[in-house]
Amino acid sequence: MKRLKHSTAIDRTDRRFVLLSGALLAGGLLANCTTRPVPATIPEIRFQGAPPLRLRVAAIDVLDETPAANAWPDFSGVLTTSPEQAMRNWAEDRLAATKTASEIARYRIVQSDVMRKVEDKPSGIKNLFKGAPLETFTIGVAAHLDVLNANGGLIKTVSGKAWGEQSFPLDLELPERKKGVNALVLRVMTDFDREMDAAIRANMVDFLA
Repeated sequence: MKRLKHSTAIDRTDRRFVLLSGALLAGGLLANCTTRPVPATIPEIRFQGAPPLRLRVAAIDVLDETPAANAWPDFSGVLTTSPEQAMRNWAEDRLAATKTASEIARYRIVQSDVMRKVEDKPSGIKNLFKGAPLETFTIGVAAHLDVLNANGGLIKTVSGKAWGEQSFPLDLELPERKKGVNALVLRVMTDFDREMDAAIRANMVDFLA
């Protein structure tokens, strides 16, 4: 009987040890799950922080004159707002028609490029003195804003363009890569907004309400 009691005590001790170990393990796993940082949401690029440029025209047509979308690589996994969509958003947010005249405005997107170049990793002794390979993103945008008379004749036109380039380590984590590339697009579009705004205010005074 003594042996039986001794055995039972050991079993209970083992059970308590297993339960305690399981609780600690579960707590550790839960802590790891709850403390893992959640990737920040990257907002769409819009231009609603500045008032729209009100043009004395009947309507504003937006035309995309860039190459077909299937001619460019798909960067949807990296870009929250593509340059093409950002250029469309610019027209939607920054241009407005008073609808009090017969003239027509025509906003033509002629460039909304995304190019990616991966640097070849050097081999041999050169690789010992060089960091991780880089990937370089280049963004270029351009557009024209025309004012046409009722017969389609060109009265006035202004243009704006911007571009930017930035390199990232090829082994950069996807969330950081997305953050960096989208920041590049925002920087380029901010430059475009500034240039186009200045061009319209300087050269289309007669059509500004």
